[in-house]
Amino acid sequence: MTAYVDHTNSFIYRMVSGTKRLFFSLPFYKFTLPKARSTSLEISPSDTWNGQANLGTHICKGEFLLCGKPHNLGAFPWDEHYLSEMEEVDLHSFGWLRDLHALGGSSARSRARELVEGWIDAFPRWDPLIWKADIIANRLAAWFCHFDFFGASADDLFHQKFFQSVARQAKHLRRALGTSEQGYERITALKGLIYVSVCLADFNKSLPKNLNLFCKTLREQILDDGGHVQRSPSAQFRVLYDLIELRAILGAAEIPIPQDVETAIAKMVPVLKFFRHSDGNLCHFNSSFEEDAKTIDKILIA
Repeated sequence: MTAYVDHTNSFIYRMVSGTKRLFFSLPFYKFTLPKARSTSLEISPSDTWNGQANLGTHICKGEFLLCGKPHNLGAFPWDEHYLSEMEEVDLHSFGWLRDLHALGGSSARSRARELVEGWIDAFPRWDPLIWKADIIANRLAAWFCHFDFFGASADDLFHQKFFQSVARQAKHLRRALGTSEQGYERITALKGLIYVSVCLADFNKSLPKNLNLFCKTLREQILDDGGHVQRSPSAQFRVLYDLIELRAILGAAEIPIPQDVETAIAKMVPVLKFFRHSDGNLCHFNSSFEEDAKTIDKILIA
């Protein structure tokens, strides 16, 4: 059995991580991020998960369901609100775009575009939470999956701003990998790099390297019994979620699925089932949350 080593406790890791964060926080850091060269997506992948139109209706009214709790954030949710860190993560990861897409129609499309453009204008600089590598990964994946919905009919100015922000976030994601992300968060960040490599021509050449690093990380983190090294039901859930998304985008791009990915999915599913209570939610231990029973069902079906 592979022993899990939490590098965040080591002196060298904390020193390197602190130095990087100091660099990221400097006012001139944004000028080190590249200008966009891509003006379109190589592919616009489909979202693996279905949205809920009723939630999309609420988002059009400024009401967001974050971590299972409703929040009225108004027309511009990027102003400061009294949200928990997990709720902030949920908001800035943009998974709720699928609900607007499920609702469909011109109003939902305009609302989605307005929210994406509002975020781009509000957060041009590094932020220790909002620009965290795993959150960028999920945000870019959501933007790519729903770009045809909110971006295809947009004007040139929106396209310019969108691809400029995407290029900057993608470059930072590559730099930030390993700054704070260990455990399952590292897998999420690597998933994001693979989305970037598949969807943006500027980053296509990095796909083999990113896939190899992803598979190496899987081998390090998934134990022989199918459990994740952190022994957390939530970590088990999150990694399977990412693996299924990764398998979907590689399939959409007609890229062979690495055997490490297929093997990990097959081994991890029985363990996730074991971690469920009779109500479908997850057990609580090792910093785990209940998670959403319906989403767990979708993962197991997928």
